[in-house]
Amino acid sequence: MSKEREKGKIKTQLSKKLDKVRIKIICSPSLAKEGVRGRLVFMQNTYNITNTEIKRKELRKNSTEEEKKLWQYLRNRQFEGLKFYRQYGIGSYIADFYCPSLKLVIELDGSQHFTEDGLEYDKIREEFMNSLGIKTIRFNNNDVMTNIEGVLEGIKNHVDTKN
Repeated sequence: MSKEREKGKIKTQLSKKLDKVRIKIICSPSLAKEGVRGRLVFMQNTYNITNTEIKRKELRKNSTEEEKKLWQYLRNRQFEGLKFYRQYGIGSYIADFYCPSLKLVIELDGSQHFTEDGLEYDKIREEFMNSLGIKTIRFNNNDVMTNIEGVLEGIKNHVDTKN
């Protein structure tokens, strides 16, 4: 087979695969300032993709005390009758807690989220979630441990605005 014909065949196969794949273009504001237009993210299945499975299991097995505490209120539809998942994969990211019916991610932020790199990572991640129509709400780890009622009220306020 000639090289030109082989290239044509590969392009056709790739084109067929791309027709089946949802494409998102993602670019953080800071990268846009530098002239970067965005990066292509090819996603066939956006939720709980295989390449995050081991990491998700590891995170569930090694939950922080703050995650364990909040999970006691969210699990088994105890909170407003809503189904929450913990360490749920969305694209290449793993959300601490996710409610599919509300398209809501709840993130608990430890000290690593308040560094310059952590803030930039969270901004890019939140843009990705927003591109899927998913709202992210964040709570400080300290708030979960010292003011769980306030955290639950914050989540409830979001639930009430969605309904």
